[in-house]
Amino acid sequence: MQKTILSMFLSVISIFTFAQADTETQKEELQTLMGKDSRLGGYAAFSMATSNQLDQAVFLKAGGYAAAVFNHRLSIGVGGFGYSNDLSMVYPDSGHYLEGGYGGLLIEPILFPAKPIHVTFPILIGAGTSSFNDEIFGNYGTYRRNYENYLFAEPAVNVELSLTKFMRFGVTARYMMTTPISNEEHENALTGLNYGFNLKIGWF
Repeated sequence: MQKTILSMFLSVISIFTFAQADTETQKEELQTLMGKDSRLGGYAAFSMATSNQLDQAVFLKAGGYAAAVFNHRLSIGVGGFGYSNDLSMVYPDSGHYLEGGYGGLLIEPILFPAKPIHVTFPILIGAGTSSFNDEIFGNYGTYRRNYENYLFAEPAVNVELSLTKFMRFGVTARYMMTTPISNEEHENALTGLNYGFNLKIGWF
């Protein structure tokens, strides 16, 4: 009888010990995942930019982002832009223009997120496609030439103003870097500094 009671007692202690150890392990895993006071948000953004990096011709692009915001200090998501450029302003007799688009992974560290004016450092990395076009009048329509794919990286500095709890407006300076385009005349057509703005809506 005493052996039976002792065996039951030891069994209860063993079960309690393993349960406590398992609970502590789960607590440790939860604490190391994102932290005790972690916050998760997200936003969608519209952005426009302009530059004159291609032979001093006006270069316009528009696009947007969608990202998750971790602990108010880091955004990770995706983004993309489409662009167009009228080279006929530089080469009046050519009828050339440039168009294309690019997109990829967005990583955006955020400094002083609780302040009404704060700074972010987004970088967009990915791939794009571009084409130089000739406008041919008459019955021939538009002739497209030099259709190119490329890789790019676009770091930026963004100064943001918190308009409301769910809306932010930013002024951005970006530097676009791409792999060379095979067209000898414009192989670095997309590389250069550009400026723009963005409007974000979401939970920050």
